[in-house]
Amino acid sequence: MARTPWYNHLKTIGQAYRIFWAYAEHWQKVMGDKLFVLDYDKMVAYPETELPKLIKFLGVEWSDDFLKFHQNESVVTTASVDAVRRGINQDSLRIW
Repeated sequence: MARTPWYNHLKTIGQAYRIFWAYAEHWQKVMGDKLFVLDYDKMVAYPETELPKLIKFLGVEWSDDFLKFHQNESVVTTASVDAVRRGINQDSLRIW
């Protein structure tokens, strides 16, 4: 009989969450300003201010096209095609 995955139990979800933050805090201390932490909620709420911060960190020249990626007519061959075409949105925030 297969074991129930860790994400089906509130206790193990909590344990995984604590482990994640322990790793995140460790690497933030070790890497300092070489590590970019993106706040997803802020990014989808304020992409015009948050996305440029990421692009600058990556050393890429800014283009307003970054905010219009969903208008690109290139073929998307992944299961996320619908999400890509909708663009940045707040639909998944706080649905937990």
